[in-house]
Amino acid sequence: MVKYSLSARRTGKQGSLAKCKDAALSFSTDPGGTLRSFGAVDLLLASVAACLLASVERYLPDMGYQEVTVDVRALSQSYPPEIVAISYEIEVETDEPQAQLDRLHSVVRKHGEVVNTLALAIPISGTMRRRGENDAEPA
Repeated sequence: MVKYSLSARRTGKQGSLAKCKDAALSFSTDPGGTLRSFGAVDLLLASVAACLLASVERYLPDMGYQEVTVDVRALSQSYPPEIVAISYEIEVETDEPQAQLDRLHSVVRKHGEVVNTLALAIPISGTMRRRGENDAEPA
């Protein structure tokens, strides 16, 4: 078992600071939101992106690639306030065939700790495609 911990504190009327390991991250706690820092949902989506990218980094070294980007989106409802779905798109700059990307996507989904945990509560769908192609199939 791996244990994780993080400490957060309010730093002012609209902000807070989280600390973990040797890193710190400021974030918004303004109920109205702000454009200058991440809010709670933004942090959740960043966690999904970090999880997907970490899995890609773990399993992609054998493939020839130059760059990987992840776009993550959430759909939420107002009442009761909750996220009802998350979707993502992983775009890889590579010459590998789509079949190889599909296999990689399957592995990434299977081994993503954050994504697997969230998927127990809400639908998560996504695609992995080669940069410049728009015909990827959902996972």
